[in-house]
Amino acid sequence: MKTILATIALGLAAFSGGAIAATPSDPELVELGEAYALAVNQRDTNALDTLISAQHLAENIVEIAGDSAEEKQILLATFRKEIPSINRRMLVELDRQNTSAIYLRIHEFNGMRGPLVRYNVGGGYNYVLLIPVAVGRTDSVARISDLYFATSGELMSETVGIATQLASSPSETFLGKLFGAEQINREFVGQIQQVAKLRQENRLREAYDVLDQTEGGIRNHRLILMNTIQIASQLDEALYRAELRRLAEHHNDDPRVAFTLLDHYFYENNLDKAMSIINLMERSYGEDGVFNLLRANVEFARGRIDAARDYAKKSVQLEPGNEDAHWTLLTTLVQSEMYAESVAELKALESGFGYAFARENFDGEPLYAEFIKSDEFAAWIDAP
Repeated sequence: MKTILATIALGLAAFSGGAIAATPSDPELVELGEAYALAVNQRDTNALDTLISAQHLAENIVEIAGDSAEEKQILLATFRKEIPSINRRMLVELDRQNTSAIYLRIHEFNGMRGPLVRYNVGGGYNYVLLIPVAVGRTDSVARISDLYFATSGELMSETVGIATQLASSPSETFLGKLFGAEQINREFVGQIQQVAKLRQENRLREAYDVLDQTEGGIRNHRLILMNTIQIASQLDEALYRAELRRLAEHHNDDPRVAFTLLDHYFYENNLDKAMSIINLMERSYGEDGVFNLLRANVEFARGRIDAARDYAKKSVQLEPGNEDAHWTLLTTLVQSEMYAESVAELKALESGFGYAFARENFDGEPLYAEFIKSDEFAAWIDAP
């Protein structure tokens, strides 16, 4: 299960905040969240360009990317034109990871308030808080001024702004703020510039090798590790797990990396820690079917089938359209020898997700060995 979602390249973000203008009404925020999720699911770049305010996002980016007032003005004009290409790269990355999106609710987190959208990323998840702005257009006043990603703990403007600095000629003062002044030398500046160029060219293995060669304590800096984890997740499973272990060793008490470390605790079978991370995520982002599904997986791994079943039921109740929750619930019901309820779940999978089960689908599967001998199974599978 990979919860980590690699963002749109080069990210070495560390700042928080960003300019947030007037907030639209709640109905407008709901409409904005639903429209954003639809644009992601349809990979609709034109819709995304309409929903994201290029002016406001560009202003947020240049506050980080620009050093002087003159440079900020130049960059502002550049980024206003570049936002559509940034949006396209984001959609390409989401498509590469087979990502779908679902609008959840209006949510407030860490001083930010806006539509909360969940990304379903293959076998993992990410949460995106849309930072709204009132732009005063006649068709709709709600637009997106920035996006906050749970897995990185950063705003898009921070990722892009810092990447812009690093890809050009970052000053030692700028790098000192990111990594600590004692870590900075010209060799490191050159390495960071090289990584930015390699990632732009999608030469990920080479970018990883350059980061891996950084010296001393800076190799274990949170920002370096978040980047090596992003790259490793696209290269190699063993490498990805190794980078997670390194992150846990050096930053296990940093709340900004808690979401990312959930994968590590599952891999390491540290189920108590995994459960604490899930609880933290729910406190941050609100009750969600996915959090109960993750809890069901933890309890199942502990051998606590009754608790796993209860969490799986709650997940299905909160989100009937999540197929994974139905399969998890089915597993716990079969394990509990609750065969009538198991048949009901199989019927739900058929009616809700297009399955057409036959006896051969269950033959030879150890999980169903006793179930397929039951009267309940026979009455269902042999029904005309």
